[in-house]
Amino acid sequence: RVQYNIFPTPFHYSILLNTCAFRIQTPDMAMNEVTGFDSALALWEDMDKLGVKKGADHYIAMIYATCMVADNEDVMWSERGSRKWRYGIELFMEMKAKGIRAGPTAYEALLKVLSSAQGGAKWEMALRVLFSRLKAGQVVTSKMWGFAIHCCAKAPGGSEWRRAFALADDMRRYGHDTDTFVLHHLIQACARSGQGNLWGVAIRLARQIFERGGALRHQAFYQVMKTLRYA
Repeated sequence: RVQYNIFPTPFHYSILLNTCAFRIQTPDMAMNEVTGFDSALALWEDMDKLGVKKGADHYIAMIYATCMVADNEDVMWSERGSRKWRYGIELFMEMKAKGIRAGPTAYEALLKVLSSAQGGAKWEMALRVLFSRLKAGQVVTSKMWGFAIHCCAKAPGGSEWRRAFALADDMRRYGHDTDTFVLHHLIQACARSGQGNLWGVAIRLARQIFERGGALRHQAFYQVMKTLRYA
């Protein structure tokens, strides 16, 4: 950049941040390997140094990046979750404080952060966000429902598995289809519940994923097998 006197525009930074934000860590990555979050944070600080104006798209990408710090585990299934989730919430609040419009995609990112929190998903916070938007007559997307359900599925100790299924029912009542994204989270709720009578439910959910042309993620397969141990 310095050598060729090239200065990236806000658009360039948006593309780069999104690329970093969705670089998921995998088990075969070295523990000291630079993560997507590390790269995104370097870009974020670079924008400050160069005085590049940050917009909603930059904040949303950076919020998503905070979800991907999981000690080389898949955040969706990890018990530990992301250790940067608080920073994700701080970014969301900063975005609003600066008067940047937080539209549906920003709230999707916020709910994703809450579902990825270290030590167990912050399901109570997620439900407050979801239902406050419903009460205000604001748009609630399928992704928002899905992340809220994920929060309940990942509640500490599997305590909110019933709430995850109740939310799926609410989702349908509000006219949203429970897609394969949601079905995977419901399987996780079954596995984490510790309830022996839910093994059949988990298998039915897996069958629905196949019937819709989806593929069962290897973590979901493990969760289905886990429910059979409780039977």
